[in-house]
Amino acid sequence: MWERLGELWERVEPVCAAARASEWFWPSVATLGALLLVGVHARWRRRRRTRSVFRTVPGKPCEWWRQPGKRTDNLQRWVCRACGVDAFTSTGKPPVECKRNLREAQL
Repeated sequence: MWERLGELWERVEPVCAAARASEWFWPSVATLGALLLVGVHARWRRRRRTRSVFRTVPGKPCEWWRQPGKRTDNLQRWVCRACGVDAFTSTGKPPVECKRNLREAQL
């Protein structure tokens, strides 16, 4: 097995060396790294926005935000930007009434 790996490396190594010597190698690596960094940052901001600490302001109406990727066949998940409450609707439209005063059911 190690012999086959050595043979493979002997065939691949000149190609890798030529690629590293190319004038486009390092700019390509930098570009791919920057794109990866932008993607990770966008994902982090998206998660941070939905998990941030919500401040409940009395009298402030709910601002419903549809949470992407959290859709089932029948229900769409909505998160209130004002108070952080989760709600589900089957119509695809935001909830009509605020859910912040609803309590969890006790068993």
